[in-house]
Amino acid sequence: MPVMTKGPQGDDIVILSRKKYDQLIAATNEDAADAEILRRSIACVKSGEEETFTSAEVNAFLASKTPLAFFRKKRGISQDALAKRAGITQKLPFRDRDRPQKAATSERCASSRTR
Repeated sequence: MPVMTKGPQGDDIVILSRKKYDQLIAATNEDAADAEILRRSIACVKSGEEETFTSAEVNAFLASKTPLAFFRKKRGISQDALAKRAGITQKLPFRDRDRPQKAATSERCASSRTR
């Protein structure tokens, strides 16, 4: 427990245990590191290196079938255009990336064997 007293010139002083002092120094260093991360993040957003999202965009992302579908639509890119940019053809496996994956069930596995 800290001890509060007066110094020789009458100023208030607090006496702490070494453990408590070390905890305060560690917290100060952590705060300084957090502040630096925040400063760099703000600079990245201002420079356009990082982007932010509105609440509506966050809701749209959460409601989208896949992250790929959200970002493709957000940027106004069709599946065909994205495939061309990626240097691949727009075949069924690529299209399926915009669809959520279905969990394997015994019924689905059995039906796929009979096809």
